[in-house]
Amino acid sequence: MEQNQPNVKMDFPSYKNYKESSKQPFHTAFFENHPDVVCLLSKQKKVQLFNQVAERVTGYIAREITHQSFNEMVDKETRFLFSRGFEKALNGETTEQQMKIKTKSGDMVHLHAKLFPAKGETGVEGVFLVARDNKAEQEKNETALIAAGAAHEIKNQLTTLKGFTKLIQNGSENKDEHCNIIMSELERMEYILEVIGSSARPLTFEFKEEQIEDVIEGVLDLLRKECETYQVQVTTEIESNLPYVEIDEKRLKQVFINILKNAMEAMVMGGHVHINVTKNDSEILIAFKDNGCGIPDSHLHQIGKPFYTTKEKGTGLGLLISKMIIEAHKGKMAITSKEGEGTTITISLPVSR
Repeated sequence: MEQNQPNVKMDFPSYKNYKESSKQPFHTAFFENHPDVVCLLSKQKKVQLFNQVAERVTGYIAREITHQSFNEMVDKETRFLFSRGFEKALNGETTEQQMKIKTKSGDMVHLHAKLFPAKGETGVEGVFLVARDNKAEQEKNETALIAAGAAHEIKNQLTTLKGFTKLIQNGSENKDEHCNIIMSELERMEYILEVIGSSARPLTFEFKEEQIEDVIEGVLDLLRKECETYQVQVTTEIESNLPYVEIDEKRLKQVFINILKNAMEAMVMGGHVHINVTKNDSEILIAFKDNGCGIPDSHLHQIGKPFYTTKEKGTGLGLLISKMIIEAHKGKMAITSKEGEGTTITISLPVSR
């Protein structure tokens, strides 16, 4: 995407008049031949013009989206940022931002968008949105981050392994203890390499319609002994008559186990985790709330990034993989936390149709 888009001075006609007008060849070429998503929005964020690339990316055709609110297409997670950029554009500024758009099929598309004022005879009469699907670039950057972080982690672990190997060679009296440490570090390296492999190739899934309460009960059975060890009590509150969800049970269990293990490790003196499951018209919401140490506000935005962790021996990769799994289920994962009070992780999954 070009970095310096000009402020385009133009009248603000209806879609029909615009298409029929032969007096605006530049505008026709700009919209129809532009390689990126291009929309013209009214001051009320209503779609006035919608080019062919926008149709292809979103799945909507121009005639069904024209005069509809573009704001409704923007995912709630990025809607505030979009609204702020839109207001700046109405005030004559040009802004760039990352945003997520919900397509006609219900999928989420990540866009790098530029908003700039559309000027008419009375001044700024609307906003141009020019955007590009940046999913491939985003995945490439994320993979590079994982690889760089993994190299750093493995280098540190190799240093540890060399140190303890030399101690054993020199006849250390704590041979068994040192061998255990070496084995632990090797297992950690094995896990990191497995994650790198996962990031380099798509995760595979086997989706089936399941009841979410059965998945939760299965996870709690698996972790029962671990909960006793950590002195953590887990309670559940599950709404009755929940609809089926289309999931990969094994992958989803992986997510739930990771969340619960993180919660246990955050409660060094024991504690409580409450799992609350509810539904709305289109989603099932699963909230895991613990009363652990919580996460400082200054660190919260880092959670889920590769190799960022608040644990002494953590990698930060568990939540990253969990997020990838939830997104593959067309769901969302949100984290809220208050230092000294605890953390809540909420997962939303679409119900089966």
